[in-house]
Amino acid sequence: MQPDTKPVRQACLLNAARLLNAAKRICDPESRHISYHLAALALEEIGKASMVVISSLSVPPGVGGEGGEDELEKRPVEWAEDHERKLFWALFLPSFRPTLTASDFRQHQELARSIHETRLSTLYVNPDVAHAQSPEVSEAQLGSLLRLAELRLQMESGKDYRELDEAAQRNLTWFLRALEMPLYRTIILSQGFVSKLDELGGDYNKWLAWVRQQITDIEAINRDLAEKELRRPQASETEADEPKWQLKIRLESSSHSIRPKPLAEWNKHVDKVKLYNTPNKRELLVHFTLVKSIPLQALWHSGETISRLFVIALNIGSFGFFWWYLPSFVSKYYEKIVDLENKAEIMLERNPPLVANLQVRALKSPDLSNVPVVLSLLIQADSEQLQEPYKRYFTALSLLAKTDVFVQFGPNILVEFYESFRAGLRAYGKWSGSPDAFEPAVETAFRELNFPSDFVNEVKRMFQLAVEVGSKKASTIPIGLDDMMKMKTFCDVFFLMRARQEMQSRARGTTEENKGEASSDLSQDKSEL
Repeated sequence: MQPDTKPVRQACLLNAARLLNAAKRICDPESRHISYHLAALALEEIGKASMVVISSLSVPPGVGGEGGEDELEKRPVEWAEDHERKLFWALFLPSFRPTLTASDFRQHQELARSIHETRLSTLYVNPDVAHAQSPEVSEAQLGSLLRLAELRLQMESGKDYRELDEAAQRNLTWFLRALEMPLYRTIILSQGFVSKLDELGGDYNKWLAWVRQQITDIEAINRDLAEKELRRPQASETEADEPKWQLKIRLESSSHSIRPKPLAEWNKHVDKVKLYNTPNKRELLVHFTLVKSIPLQALWHSGETISRLFVIALNIGSFGFFWWYLPSFVSKYYEKIVDLENKAEIMLERNPPLVANLQVRALKSPDLSNVPVVLSLLIQADSEQLQEPYKRYFTALSLLAKTDVFVQFGPNILVEFYESFRAGLRAYGKWSGSPDAFEPAVETAFRELNFPSDFVNEVKRMFQLAVEVGSKKASTIPIGLDDMMKMKTFCDVFFLMRARQEMQSRARGTTEENKGEASSDLSQDKSEL
């Protein structure tokens, strides 16, 4: 630590102690929000003290040793005006340990965000909702924050960064900066990197040095590959379809259990998209092989596009829910609730839980057989009008993945699936776009497939609900998981029907649609709906 840093750090910690003492003195019911604000400010001062120390340590010019002056290369003290980041550092750095997990990191981020949002929502009057009941800080919320601030103050005050030699300081500085970068954070907090600490006998200085060297090596390899790739001449016509890139994504499902047998069957017949299970039966690994005609400059976009299209096709084909991640807090928001009077732990959960607890069924070969059919339809969507339905569908999926007990996007999800269906109905010539013609077009689309009138009536009822939700009445209409998934199912049926009709038309070598065959192909799907 540089000599002029110590008094600044001590001033930050002294101010934190004063703010914390003030918070404790005025914690009567009418002033809890003020006390909460002061406790949050105390945490920010603790975070600032950490930033000052880390900024004073020997600093490498870049994360991997190369120069670069962007947001990610700032010294921590330059973030001193970022309230959430100061709170994060106050929570994270005093309790830093190399055995932290990705979950630990996310929890610190979420807690910092929650503290800041609670402080803002209770400290200031929002004129847009001033007529409504203002949120209040509970006694439990305040007590928890006061205890947390006091603990973190004690932990930070007891740290002595002078114990670190110059190399260890540089590695710690590098490590904390790397954790601010999503790409490096994913690598560093992976199981292989974390388990290396055990191999090194728990020596975190050696571990930090090892991690930094690994990332430096990865960066060097990537730079060499990039330079070589940028110098590569354009692939000839004969080479264009040769395998060049392998892209891997990991998906999670709240609707299906993944078994190896149907994946092995898929892999026998599909060359450039391979599917694999993991020990976690809710995970699906997808390996894409991309061809040589895709240059490095286009690799990100090409990979993202095929990943998006595959995820859309998988969701439609399986009538389920697959995404890169699932919300964690779907039935409760707390760690523990204790009845102090009876000295017993109690469980309170949201009923029904949200999307991560859908009824689970096995992913079977018939589900997967739908995926290439839908994927082919998506790849051929070469106009803005044909792409619009699937953009809306993808947006609805992304909102499903973000819905938890804290933020619920039910109305938005319902409307996005509804708009996806409307856009699809129009894009494929089943509806003129006239509002008066919409309901007859819906009836025709499903009755062509011999769906019973009860089903068609439920479709119409849900569409009317979506219209009401999309209006100013949205805040008064509760939208449950069943409503969201019903609307998704209507989209799935329509898009899968359309994909099968296109496939049958191409197989016959004509553009005429064979609706009867599409109807019989969907008979099994209808029974499951």
